[in-house]
Amino acid sequence: MLKSLSEYSKQIVLQWISGDCGVTGNEFANHLAKKGASIQQTSRKAVSFTSAKCIVKKKMKNLTSIQFKE
Repeated sequence: MLKSLSEYSKQIVLQWISGDCGVTGNEFANHLAKKGASIQQTSRKAVSFTSAKCIVKKKMKNLTSIQFKE
């Protein structure tokens, strides 16, 4: 996956962030990661990087607008 993403000339950095280090939004990101990991993946259809980026951006925009309304 990282190799295919590198074809887009983007630098990819993975960094471990402890759950109790006080980074803003980390607890929310952890919650979303656990939620995503528990969802059964039903489709094996390939999605382009551009489409995936658009989907994630839209979902995050919706989630953050809901979070700030509360």
